Amino acid sequence: MQKLHYLLDLWVQGGREKVRQEVKIRYDSGKEPFYHWLVGKEASEIQEIVEVHKETRNLVRGRAAKLG
Repeated sequence: MQKLHYLLDLWVQGGREKVRQEVKIRYDSGKEPFYHWLVGKEASEIQEIVEVHKETRNLVRGRAAKLG
């Protein structure tokens, strides 16, 4: 949640546009954590993002299962 808190602070400072700019900068530079800006995306673009998140979620769950 701390990673989202940063974006919420940006929203308070500069609104939606400020958050959009930060998301773009992080995504373009590969700087983590990076976020996906879904506003205005086509269904096919969102599906690609969902697949990336699904793969990551499965990876994390697999690692967590090894911990018990």
